[in-house]
Amino acid sequence: MNDLFSFKRFLEDKLKYKKTIYVIVSPTGITSGRIPAKGYAGTTGRLDEIARSFCSIIHNSSLGIAYLLGPPSPPLQLVYDPEECATDTTERGIMNEIRKAYMNKRSCIRQWRIPLEFTIHALKKYRYLIYLLSEEGEDLEAAKLSGRIVLLLGSHIDIPASIIESIGRLVDLKASIGPLSYQASQVIAYLEYAKGVC
Repeated sequence: MNDLFSFKRFLEDKLKYKKTIYVIVSPTGITSGRIPAKGYAGTTGRLDEIARSFCSIIHNSSLGIAYLLGPPSPPLQLVYDPEECATDTTERGIMNEIRKAYMNKRSCIRQWRIPLEFTIHALKKYRYLIYLLSEEGEDLEAAKLSGRIVLLLGSHIDIPASIIESIGRLVDLKASIGPLSYQASQVIAYLEYAKGVC
């Protein structure tokens, strides 16, 4: 586990090269403990959806941050860089990397116990636009995917109102990819594809 100083240094290094950052908020994802090799969806508070979301990040100019609020000791941030996790980008492969991180073994998934508000403040400092994805938001046009942006979205259920309230003043745009509810992995897959064809 790393402290606040190492997290800031990590961001300084990474943000030189990253244009799109996905911040996936999971109200249920467990924040420590053993992760089974099989049958992990229910026992981990849907960390499988976090793994699928990370799988969907295919551009090296993107970065994934999962903000977990489940038991036993929230919050926990998991950081995924597709450049560092290139060996096995399947759901099972990424779950194995998360498992190793939880066991404090060498892993391409980094973890910090940093408040989300601190992370969003830091990203604003580096001149990222913060987009909160919601069914009620404005249409997210392809043109708005250019530049340095942060896309904040719920994993498989909505972001808790308390989280939105704590970072609301930092949000630049409430945006939507459509009127239906989607899981984070589906949204990220669509947006990564849109980035590739813009």
